[in-house]
Amino acid sequence: MSYLAYPPRLPVEFSESVAQLITITQKIKNEVAPHKNEFNETLARWGRASIRPGRPIDARSCLLRHQVRQSRHWIAFAGEEIWSGVLEISSEEKLALSDDLLRNLEALFLALQDGGICPLTKVTTLKRSLAKRPVISIRQLAEDANVSLSTAKRWLGALQARGILSSLLKDGQRQFINEGLVSIMDKYV
Repeated sequence: MSYLAYPPRLPVEFSESVAQLITITQKIKNEVAPHKNEFNETLARWGRASIRPGRPIDARSCLLRHQVRQSRHWIAFAGEEIWSGVLEISSEEKLALSDDLLRNLEALFLALQDGGICPLTKVTTLKRSLAKRPVISIRQLAEDANVSLSTAKRWLGALQARGILSSLLKDGQRQFINEGLVSIMDKYV
């Protein structure tokens, strides 16, 4: 007997989230790789730096670039086709990445389960939404978790107060960034 309202099916939910996050990491790697060393090449060639705005140089800037204010929906990397295999993540890196992601998702799940952020019946839903979108807005969480905007804002504020999320204003809309997931993705990009 479980003390939770809905006993968690952790292996299934975590494996689905990890597979999706590995796909997102691979797509971020393909988008970031052409621009990652551009700063160093330009500096070496011209002796000074040239900044080109709008080009992602890390996982955080890439994820923020795909947050579109005009639409409520995030341009999901996981739903798009993989590019023509420009850059692959090796099997050893995938194994290490999945290990890091599992540890992060488990810590997130345990932090949500401690209480004070959301009801225990919504822990799995909130974890799934946060794992699906490393960068999330209030409206996106409200639609994913099927809660009101004020409830989503309260949950995200509580997560920010605990240090799990950080927030940033982008295009006039507050975006909440799961720094743990983004730093893991950035390590493998």
